[in-house]
Amino acid sequence: MDGLGELQHFFSTLAHGISRIDIAFVLAVMAFNILVARFGMWPYSLVTFPGNAGHELMHWFVAKLFFAQPAFPSLWPRRDGDRWIMGSVAFAPSILNAIPVALAPLLLLPLGVMFVSNFMHPATGWTYIFCGWVAGNMLFAALPSGQDWKIAAPSIMVFGLLGCAYYAAVRF
Repeated sequence: MDGLGELQHFFSTLAHGISRIDIAFVLAVMAFNILVARFGMWPYSLVTFPGNAGHELMHWFVAKLFFAQPAFPSLWPRRDGDRWIMGSVAFAPSILNAIPVALAPLLLLPLGVMFVSNFMHPATGWTYIFCGWVAGNMLFAALPSGQDWKIAAPSIMVFGLLGCAYYAAVRF
């Protein structure tokens, strides 16, 4: 089996054990997260803590992997003017590491699916609810924040221009 076929087989067997009830429960957790935000930042930060921790730890791990000299993540919410910062990881961005470090939370998508498939689906009772809460929060936090996109944008533009220049040089 070739590499692409093995990858396709892996993803098809990964989601095989996930039922519609599992998906509905995870989506309900994500909707509940949005609802809790109406009650203030502290209830929201408590309910979404697993996702926030996963989001920041993904930044930290990928920054370590790309030698970006990260500081340990801050997971304590703090006010910055009229907005809240749920957590942060300070690192030394460069043109090469800005994109992977800034977009690292996207790695929570396959991790969340694997969590549902391997831990949530066989669980019952309170363990099922706990695993669904963690999985829902992991998937909820998988999207990079606006600040993450601001960090990645210059590198994306540089590599996009380089790719266009390369395409133009090869094509014409």
